[in-house]
Amino acid sequence: MSSEQPFAERLGTERFTSPSWAARVENAIGLLVVKPFIWASAFAADLLREWAPAPLSTISPHPIWRRAGNGLTRLTLSAPEGVAVSRAKIRGVDVERLAPKARAEAVVLYFHGGGFVIGGPSSHRLLTGRLALESGATVLVPDYRKPPQTPFTRIVDDCLAVYRQLLADGTDPRRIVFAGDSAGGYLTVAVAQAARAAGLPLPAGLVPLAPWLDLRKAINPVGTRTEYLIPLRWTKSVVAQLVAPHGPEALASPTDRDLAGLPPTLVQVSSAEVLYPEAVRLAEALAAAAVPVRLQVWDGVMHVFQLAGGLVPESRQAIASIAEFVRTTTAPAQKASAHA
Repeated sequence: MSSEQPFAERLGTERFTSPSWAARVENAIGLLVVKPFIWASAFAADLLREWAPAPLSTISPHPIWRRAGNGLTRLTLSAPEGVAVSRAKIRGVDVERLAPKARAEAVVLYFHGGGFVIGGPSSHRLLTGRLALESGATVLVPDYRKPPQTPFTRIVDDCLAVYRQLLADGTDPRRIVFAGDSAGGYLTVAVAQAARAAGLPLPAGLVPLAPWLDLRKAINPVGTRTEYLIPLRWTKSVVAQLVAPHGPEALASPTDRDLAGLPPTLVQVSSAEVLYPEAVRLAEALAAAAVPVRLQVWDGVMHVFQLAGGLVPESRQAIASIAEFVRTTTAPAQKASAHA
């Protein structure tokens, strides 16, 4: 815990202890069901690359795993009552839209996780649907293109394209919040930096959940923390095969890039996961860059425990905190619009 101490002393870390029995069940499901599924994808990818003859050695199993997982989640996961789900194509990017029945003033642009290669809007509906319900915001989830069909470096372009269209449609950036989990946490920060580099106005806030930021560490993974969901073999396989070939800049962490001037940020993470130090480092770096930041840490829960939506107390608590952050950071723009 020593890596967290300087930050805790300066700003204070919000800590949540004693995981509930429901969180422990979620941990078990992650460990015994989801993690083997993901590990099998990494094993198949490594097996093909190392042993299969050409051209079979260039085939990746990740798209097959992605289609299987997305098909299953589309059938089994739905948004909560009171949230309408629809799909659209924005600048060539498929987007799932989750809108509360009440009039939505704010927009959350949510970048889903999945190690950049799996997952999709439907896999995150319990989270994004509850966030729409709790925050009163419309949640847009881009189904960004993924490697190996598209280069890793194009993912930020897809996400930025959706943001550009929101601005072109007249959406006030002060009403927009970027959020995302794991790989989507990387995108939350990286897309904001890309928007700034492109001369675009920044959103009102950022919410990276257990962000996977330093991809270089995946090449030689080190860590003793309990990891209920992420097989380290999988992260190493994804980065080695699909990110590293694009060079050092692709591997660089958004934390190493300029953070000054980014909007207020809420970081959430589990202290039990291997990505915990990266979340703490991001919070420390943001604070050092004079960016308003809050760090919330839950003990004894799995990576992106918020995926359970309303089914687990810790997930409900975390999503309620995100919703409050969305309402608070977008409130000035909403009040200005009301008085216009």
